[in-house]
This record gives sequence, C-alpha cells and structure tokens, in this order.
Amino acid sequence: MIYNHKQYSSRRDNFVALWIMLILLAIFYPILISLYVILPSFIGLAGYWMINGIKDENLMPIFISSLYLINLDINTSVPIFSGIISVLLCYLFILPRFRIIANCKICTSTIMVLSIYIIYFAVAYIFDFTFELDIVHISLLILISMILDILLVAML
Repeated sequence: MIYNHKQYSSRRDNFVALWIMLILLAIFYPILISLYVILPSFIGLAGYWMINGIKDENLMPIFISSLYLINLDINTSVPIFSGIISVLLCYLFILPRFRIIANCKICTSTIMVLSIYIIYFAVAYIFDFTFELDIVHISLLILISMILDILLVAML
C-alpha cells in the first residue's frame, strides 16, 4: 500500500475543521435558542452524545456536549449544570435498567432521550419549587423539540 501524505493531511484537516465547527455550534446555538424560542433545544441529542462518549471513553463528545448543555442552561436561564446532572442521572440509574433491550438501538436511544428530558424538567421543577421561581413552562414547543431529538438520535 502506498502512503499518500497529502490524502492523510486533508483527512486530518477535515477532522479538525469538523471539531471546530461542532465547538462553535455548541457555543453559538444556545444563544440562538434564547433569541428564537421556536428552535429545538437538542437536550436529548447532546445527552445521548455525552452518554456515548462516556461509554466509549472519548473526551471530545463529553467536552462538546458538556459545553453545549452548560451554555444552554446559561442562555435559557435554567439552573446551571441541570443538563449535565440530568444526563448523568440517566446514565447512572436509567440506562443500566435497560440493558435487556440493548439489541434494539432505536429503543434504547428513544428511552434515553425521553428519560433525559423527564429528568431535566424534574430537576428544573424541583429548583422552581424550592426557590419559588417560574422558570420552566411546558408547551407544545418542548414536545416538538423532544420528537426532533428522538428522530435525530434514532438516525444516528
């Protein structure tokens, strides 16, 4: 096999460009969500990517999804780290119980996204109840965002 340095270099450049674009997306997309509430939040997609990064012991997906979730919490005025806490609670308590259906990737990913959303809003409601705030409003937009997350994760 002949080694082609130019081909390796362009593949590495594409890989670096992809990671830079993902980091920029993790930084700037939550700002757009805070301005335009119609945009989906992708909490489940980021959580699914973080859980897969934890399982594969890959730091880049963990870093980018953590950056995205923290930035989303800050820009949407939700308690900070509630996204990461909900993903870790899902990873620790929900995912081990569903190892039985591990063969069905779509089933597992759907259950993970739904449980991440449920835990995320439970944490936000606990924070609202504890400090007597009114941060979280359940609406049709959240349901649409959840359905989009499930579809995107099922396609991965």
